[in-house]
Amino acid sequence: MPGRPNTNLAAVVLTRDVAEWLADLCMDAVPAPTVERASASILDTLGVTLAGLDEPAAQIAASLAASDGAAQVASRLGTSFATSMESAAFVNGVAGHALDYDDVSYAVIGHPSVAVLPAALAVGQATGASGSSVLAAYIAGVEVMAKLARAMGEQHYLAGWHTTATVGCIASAATAARLLGLDVSRIQVALAIAASSAAGLRGNFGTMTKPYHAGHAGRSGVNAARLAAAGFTADPRVFEGPTGFFAAYGADPARTGLVGSGLGKPFELESPGLGIKRYPCCYGTHRALDGMLSLIEQHGLGEPDVAHATVSAPPGELAPLIHPRPTSGLEGKFSMPYVLAAALIDGTVGLATFSDEMVSREVIQTLLPRIDVHAFEPGEPEAAAGLAGGDGRVRVAVQTRAGNHVEAEVRYARGAPENPVAIHEVIDKFRDCAMGRLGREQVNRTVECVLGLQTADSLSPLIDALTPNIRGT
Repeated sequence: MPGRPNTNLAAVVLTRDVAEWLADLCMDAVPAPTVERASASILDTLGVTLAGLDEPAAQIAASLAASDGAAQVASRLGTSFATSMESAAFVNGVAGHALDYDDVSYAVIGHPSVAVLPAALAVGQATGASGSSVLAAYIAGVEVMAKLARAMGEQHYLAGWHTTATVGCIASAATAARLLGLDVSRIQVALAIAASSAAGLRGNFGTMTKPYHAGHAGRSGVNAARLAAAGFTADPRVFEGPTGFFAAYGADPARTGLVGSGLGKPFELESPGLGIKRYPCCYGTHRALDGMLSLIEQHGLGEPDVAHATVSAPPGELAPLIHPRPTSGLEGKFSMPYVLAAALIDGTVGLATFSDEMVSREVIQTLLPRIDVHAFEPGEPEAAAGLAGGDGRVRVAVQTRAGNHVEAEVRYARGAPENPVAIHEVIDKFRDCAMGRLGREQVNRTVECVLGLQTADSLSPLIDALTPNIRGT
């Protein structure tokens, strides 16, 4: 209305602020620690993508992409199959998230790299971009995703949205737009188109549709950037408009105006950083798993020794764990009782833990009722801890059949930003994930290419290293 005071000047040009930052970012302005952490996360994401190639969700997605007969300009990583930019981002995103082994972000309450990196690689390969350009686009996409997610706040996740998909679509568009060389006005359009693709429900956790969310984010973002480059139109104020993204998805009004001014100050990759997963399951189980595995090691515990076990955790940490009695391997990834039962029975939790056969074992089904999970009571400080797993602590207590009581408390999971893994551990994880798909020489070359990405003339050496010396897909 005429004469109405503007109470949120910072948000009036927010979409343009983001677009200008994306257009202006150069690698000279990116601190060395951010680049180092970006390289580690890229390598980690490539590894879990290779490990996920044979998962049913990844196979189905690839089969459909192959049947489309698209232009062969971007690779399905770990194979000799090439397809369109959009389809490559989709199939690599699905494979990268199929095992739920990819990195996590407190700000996102989800998975940034698997939404952003497939788009960066697909567009970078198709356009012949330099390694430095791809690296900058990946860093920019993660940064935009994290800062937008902070504005959305926990209420977005609690309402049932999966931020990896909703905000991931926009971050993927930001990444692709940079690599396509769009100007500020066209970047705004790309972000706006992507915002209309923002979707993904937590109700689908424990099914193939969860990794679909990551693939959807990559594909939608690439498509949005390409449409914008071709002259498509969209609202250039899509974030801050009265019927725009923030309003529709319930953003925190106190935070939205800080997005543009907060980009790169600091970079999310550096502070607080991303969490590198040590177990291929929901991050909400990792602190409890660390606690249970420490008790197993310290006290020699096994399934026959346990009369009863209890996990106490912040309420938010338990929100994604929607399958207390799983019936499939996918559901098992979102089941606190199952992952702890598997640890007690097998002494470890790894890729083999999450098959349907492992979940259906009689010894597992017998042990599950003896493991209780509950949130800290309202009066306890941890009850107010956030969703992302970076606050408070998790307590694991075991009552043995011999009458002993042992417990462990874990504040930071191994691999969390506050308890990080070293680069050699990331390389070890990559090798473990990749050796089933690539030969030793290719594994070594991939590591070298990723760590040297900033000086590479193109992605060709990396893509070649990731392509097995076999025929077929």
